[in-house]
Amino acid sequence: MLLEFRSVVFSYGDRSVLRGLDLRVSPGEIVGYLGLNGSGKTTTFLLATGMLAPASGTIHLVGHEPRQSRAWCSEVGVVHSGTGHYNRLTVRRNLEFFAGLHGAKPDLEDHLSRHGLGEMAERPAGQLSQGYRQRLSLARATAHGPKLLLLDEPSDGLDPGATDELHELVSDFARQGGGVLLTSHRVEEVETLCHRVVLLAEGVALMEGTPGELGGEHGGGLRAKLRSLRAQAAGESAPTR
Repeated sequence: MLLEFRSVVFSYGDRSVLRGLDLRVSPGEIVGYLGLNGSGKTTTFLLATGMLAPASGTIHLVGHEPRQSRAWCSEVGVVHSGTGHYNRLTVRRNLEFFAGLHGAKPDLEDHLSRHGLGEMAERPAGQLSQGYRQRLSLARATAHGPKLLLLDEPSDGLDPGATDELHELVSDFARQGGGVLLTSHRVEEVETLCHRVVLLAEGVALMEGTPGELGGEHGGGLRAKLRSLRAQAAGESAPTR
């Protein structure tokens, strides 16, 4: 198992976010992680990478407890919704720097080409469009040859062609035995790319299965399932009269 949450509980002060989350990612699979805004998806990523500590429950990341050891860093690649690039450095120097942090020396020409960044190699990262910044984020996350990718909105800002290219890169990563946990506001992306989907609601993994299983139960696909969750949440939060 590359990533495993067992009965994880977490709160921000008095606001309970996760109420016993169970989540897993195995080698060779792409797991879509869906939920309404504010449901705890980003919090899950922060817990997985040791930036937050659970109140209870256990988390294992490529065999390590993320708050107890940083040994997982060389085996995990992360793409957050914020890019985190060094804007004054060129695309090439950004990749060299981040690969060097892990002691890796990838074939940069091949890596740049695979991510559609060959023509941008000598351009400062701060001058890239949003789409190319996303490409650089994924290239940076995979430059050291990780076993697991944590992708938070990886296709944000990409046009349809670039999105297809990104999907192929992610699928190829999984075909070679890597695991992927992916959040996305694009339901169609999850339906076409992911092997398994986890629907987060009320702080737990409310539903889990293939996109077809979850979306086909009552028809309408995953989008209809999310609409149902949103309606339920609105009904619960509405004041009683």
